[in-house]
Amino acid sequence: MTVATQNIQLEQALFEIRNAVVGKHRAIDRMVAATIVGGPISLVGPNGVGKTHLIDSIARVFGLVVTESVGVEVVGAELRSGAHSRRNLYVVDADAPGDSKDVQLTSTLSRIQVANLVVTGTHTNPDDLTSGLRDILLGFVEIPYPSASEEVAMALDSAQPRHVDRILRVGDLESMRSRAVRLPVADSVLAYAVRLVQATRDPSSHGVANLAPLVAAGASPRASIALVRMARGLALVAGHDEVTVQDVYDAAYEVLVHRIRLSQSARERGVGPPDIVVELLSRVPAVEAGYAR
Repeated sequence: MTVATQNIQLEQALFEIRNAVVGKHRAIDRMVAATIVGGPISLVGPNGVGKTHLIDSIARVFGLVVTESVGVEVVGAELRSGAHSRRNLYVVDADAPGDSKDVQLTSTLSRIQVANLVVTGTHTNPDDLTSGLRDILLGFVEIPYPSASEEVAMALDSAQPRHVDRILRVGDLESMRSRAVRLPVADSVLAYAVRLVQATRDPSSHGVANLAPLVAAGASPRASIALVRMARGLALVAGHDEVTVQDVYDAAYEVLVHRIRLSQSARERGVGPPDIVVELLSRVPAVEAGYAR
């Protein structure tokens, strides 16, 4: 399949999803990017905001079969047995009854690579995740409550649901995933991604010393890998032929927000991981002074 054909397919896929799902453009782009590059991702938000509808729409367009579970036991057993298929899109409900779900899921994902898995839930505080799971998840995507106009559209759509066409086959997704891996990334863009991640661990050395007392632990080097992967996916979504600084910037919030552990000082001051990531993105330079490619 040619690159031009892939681009057309992806444009059609995005059109179908955006036509079926009211609003949620940021979440759509991040979830599609995660589907392209593969890897477990968290999709959170209050009940009724359309998380399931978004997952079902993406699965339909990409030719995947949603396999839902109330917990991690069934998914874990299927993955360990080798019974899973590359067509499966696993959905784990983090709100389902059961003890130590994060620990079980971390144990499963650390031993078994699965490309298509979404952890859903209503708990939107990324600081609640266990340290192991926060390091394994590719990203943490949140869907907020809709605006008034979006909620009106959702109410109308409930009476006449919009049809979603299948655009890609599993083989098409695999080809797109292979292309994402090969997408060029300039040294300066890689340096920016690493600089953002290292700023979470050592704010003082990256011009954000005021954040140092607020962070108990920053993102591990796995975050740099995840950030470049997500940026590759967003580059394809944006129609880019290479990964740009903007792609890294656009991917950074969802990749970093769940990886930052707050200090007691931050909790006392009411500062959350989103506040820290937003400030990092506004102050860590995209191009390092004196950098030569």
